[in-house]
Amino acid sequence: MGIFFPGPSVWRRRQPGDDDDVLVLPTILPNPQLDHTIHHKTPAHTKHPLSALLPLDLFAAVTSALLVSPLVLIIDRAIVINSVPHSNTTLSQAMWAGLVGLVRRPGQFVRDRGFGWVVGLYVGTYAVANGVEVVGHAGLYDPAMPKFVAASGVNVALNLLKDRHLATTCGPLPSHPVSLASFTLFGLRDTVTVFSSFILPPIIVPHLITHLRCTEREAAVMAQFMAPVAMQVVSTPAHLLGLDLYNRPLPSTTPHQRWQAVRANYLSTTVFRMARKIPAFGLGGACNGLIREEGRRWLA
Repeated sequence: MGIFFPGPSVWRRRQPGDDDDVLVLPTILPNPQLDHTIHHKTPAHTKHPLSALLPLDLFAAVTSALLVSPLVLIIDRAIVINSVPHSNTTLSQAMWAGLVGLVRRPGQFVRDRGFGWVVGLYVGTYAVANGVEVVGHAGLYDPAMPKFVAASGVNVALNLLKDRHLATTCGPLPSHPVSLASFTLFGLRDTVTVFSSFILPPIIVPHLITHLRCTEREAAVMAQFMAPVAMQVVSTPAHLLGLDLYNRPLPSTTPHQRWQAVRANYLSTTVFRMARKIPAFGLGGACNGLIREEGRRWLA
């Protein structure tokens, strides 16, 4: 999935040279352990009215979503096509066909409903996360937890709808409704991703600092990329099993046959899902944060 991802400055501490009258806020998520005295300061976000910040943050969300969606859709569609039983198309072939289609027929590519679902997924996630953050800062309360809950909820819901569309359009014909078992496995996959994106990084940062002797910022960046990528080793089986339950509805297939299908596609799918995190988390999050920062400078 494309969960909204904390930026490199999540664990940034106030520096000696910082202005005492302006709260030092991270680019993407506020520090969940901010000192209680910050509520008596004036957050940088409140220098501008919400009527100016909210449209700016929506523009950042849309731009970031349009940037990352093509590659994410190509990878997701290739994985679904490859999971179909007796498919003559390998994962690499499906990926290449998607890239060729994007280059040769860009208009047709962006008009595809699948592209609309992926764009909607990321616009919804980024826009909700940005909006909850800026409104929270304007209200002088820490928006970290509301932002996490809102962005995660929107992301998981839209991701399930996107997966249903891809399964019914790229899976075996004739298409049929996605079962509750498949939805449950997709939800489990997304829960693992949320855990690895929001909960794990702060836990492993101190260990990276100790063992790799790196700075706190370097450790934060590494943790934010390493945790979601590494967790694909755990979440990919749930994804493949959910697809197999759709491709071969119960009770037509034995548990052993399903395990064989998961094992056959596990390695290649895990590698592609790991690669998917680069645009979904790194590029999209960086673009969203950069536009928001530069936009605030422009408003100033």
